Amino acid sequence: MRRLEIVTLALLLWSPPVAESARASESPKLVDVFESRTGGAHTYRIPAIITTKEGTLLAFAEARRASRSDAGDIDLVFKRNEDDGETWPHSRLLHEKSAAYSCMTVLHDGQVGVLFERDGYGKISFAKFPIDWVTEKSSQKKN
Repeated sequence: MRRLEIVTLALLLWSPPVAESARASESPKLVDVFESRTGGAHTYRIPAIITTKEGTLLAFAEARRASRSDAGDIDLVFKRNEDDGETWPHSRLLHEKSAAYSCMTVLHDGQVGVLFERDGYGKISFAKFPIDWVTEKSSQKKN
């Protein structure tokens, strides 16, 4: 057994170093998903993102209509992506006027689940929808 340990250690020490990939040295590419003063929002805050088994990305944020303040007119807005984060052409409003402190997940059945506060922090609600809901007719094109 001792010989196996020595041979293994020797192979590890004498192995050529793994070449660093060119991608590891590149700076991350930045794509703006939500941008202040667009889509009727003064500021977007508290973003989150999930991915489905199929690779679809779904991002959401609080769209703060009047100011950056934690109080006021705050909507929950979703955006959907199907090209590895390059573009975000579809958006949809989940709840308007008073929403905050949200979390999102992909559920066991592939649908999206969102837990969030609403109505002046008086309620914590759960919303469940298929990811295609974001791209239905009533969704809006990115501003």
